[in-house]
Amino acid sequence: MNIVDKIAMWVLIIGGLNWGAVGLFDYNLVEKLFGVDSNWTKAVYIVVGIAALLGISAMITGFSSRRESYQRTAHNG
Repeated sequence: MNIVDKIAMWVLIIGGLNWGAVGLFDYNLVEKLFGVDSNWTKAVYIVVGIAALLGISAMITGFSSRRESYQRTAHNG
């Protein structure tokens, strides 16, 4: 996992915790920090969305590399 993947993972965790707080307690930390309709709030949401796309890419890459490793092991074993 490279540094971009690690940063994306942390952003996803923080974003997930924020949405959990919204669902459980009706408390949105991003809106409290940056304002309800501010450009900063929108930027944070965009960054979380990009992190999600990177997470999907990392997941697919991880699955394909594990599958290739398994196939090599199965053929060599």
